[in-house]
Amino acid sequence: MSVLANVRFIVVGVVIGVGIMGAVFWKSAFFVDRYAVVSFSSNSLTSSSNLMFGKIHRFPRLTLTDAFVVIKDKDGREQLVPLKIAPWAPKDGIVYLNNDIVTHWSYLDPASEIVQQMKSSLSQKSQQPNQSPQAQPQAQPQVPQSVNAPLPSPPKPVVR
Repeated sequence: MSVLANVRFIVVGVVIGVGIMGAVFWKSAFFVDRYAVVSFSSNSLTSSSNLMFGKIHRFPRLTLTDAFVVIKDKDGREQLVPLKIAPWAPKDGIVYLNNDIVTHWSYLDPASEIVQQMKSSLSQKSQQPNQSPQAQPQAQPQVPQSVNAPLPSPPKPVVR
């Protein structure tokens, strides 16, 4: 074998190795389901809270899946409620976040109480037996009273 053939073989091996390591990094950095909290600007029309929790995805667009919101019940206690039971829940279960109103987001510790509560809520839903729609009508989920409250009116435009 000539020296040129050896150099080509080494270069091809290095390129393949770097490609494999890059693919592993790409998968671990962008496609891992990690729970996060997202904070919105105070003038956004989210729920009564300006926080959302869920599995955050950054590629190809900032999104939340398995989203939860904090709402207050009629006694004033805060509850963590899955967004999918709200009347305005997204059809595909994905909340597409608008970067203009997201002030910041942060990963949550997987051992935190709020992550454990979200996981247990999601696992309870997945452990329920699948029922045929013809066999039994599905019960409507219990929506807290404050979820049905009207949205606040948008701010009035400033006329100069």
